[in-house]
Amino acid sequence: MNAQDLSGYFGGLFTVRDFCRWASIGRTFAYAEMKAGRLSARKVGRRTLIPMNEARRWLSTLPSR
Repeated sequence: MNAQDLSGYFGGLFTVRDFCRWASIGRTFAYAEMKAGRLSARKVGRRTLIPMNEARRWLSTLPSR
């Protein structure tokens, strides 16, 4: 990630938009994963943030091709 990519990155936290970019998935799928309990997120005011360690954990649970 370069400095421009970090615009939505908050010291160990991804915005949903940046998480989706990082994981190459759509917002609908990200929110579905949160609703299903497979991806944990935090609300800060109106923002939904995903901890980096949670993003890595979620990614490691996906089946490999």
